[in-house]
Amino acid sequence: MNRLWNILIAFDQLGKTIIYGGNPDVTISHEIGVRIRENRANKVEIFIAKVLNKIDKNHTSKSIEEDEI
Repeated sequence: MNRLWNILIAFDQLGKTIIYGGNPDVTISHEIGVRIRENRANKVEIFIAKVLNKIDKNHTSKSIEEDEI
């Protein structure tokens, strides 16, 4: 299971790098969390955050890695 989890995170980080560029060591959730906090999120990002936050309370906020900003 650990290997599968690591692969899923790697795909998430790859997707984030393709979509947003920048640091390849953070996830899409991190990027959306930062954008929402800085009032830079678009409607699609806000929608994704709402879905993720229903599955896992405060998911995008918890996903922000302060040392990776």
